[in-house]
Amino acid sequence: MGRFALVCDLDGTLLPRPYGVPPIAPPLSHGPAYQPLLELLELGAMVVGVTGSSLDTHRKRFFEEFPLRFRTSGAVMLAVETGQHLYRGDSVSGAPLKDEAFAAMVGERVQPMSSHVVEELIAVGRKGLFEFYQDLQRDDDFSLLPKESPMAFLRQLQPPLSEAEIPVSSDAANCPRVEVREGNRAVVFV
Repeated sequence: MGRFALVCDLDGTLLPRPYGVPPIAPPLSHGPAYQPLLELLELGAMVVGVTGSSLDTHRKRFFEEFPLRFRTSGAVMLAVETGQHLYRGDSVSGAPLKDEAFAAMVGERVQPMSSHVVEELIAVGRKGLFEFYQDLQRDDDFSLLPKESPMAFLRQLQPPLSEAEIPVSSDAANCPRVEVREGNRAVVFV
């Protein structure tokens, strides 16, 4: 039998959900998946975390949570920006290194969007996020977002006053926001 690989979404799946205002994003070791993942790694498995976010937001929360020996052996990998980039641990330091062959393959297969399409998506994202926060402000019976929901902290965020107030940014401190990924390969609404 070959080597077992677990490929899994991170946010709200392997990683604990964010909470509070401003949002607190707990690391992997604060959630229930950490110990079972270590046990899988001890058995020789590989763990590949996949996120729509950037390396910056998940380097500490996921990748660096694993002991150095698993990162240097290549047993832990991180696919960011919805699989746009794959990072493996450096064989000495364990620091994440971009897999250039993977990046080249993705670059050939995923064509960038035109600036016009990106601008349209930004407008759609801002409109949708603005309307969501407006609806949330009127949700007195908690039918849209129940009090016990792990995402209930969104009620405590300062709602945008207009669509134009929602920034185009990859800064996780900005919520809501619209992210435009490198090379116009994706537009994400957060």
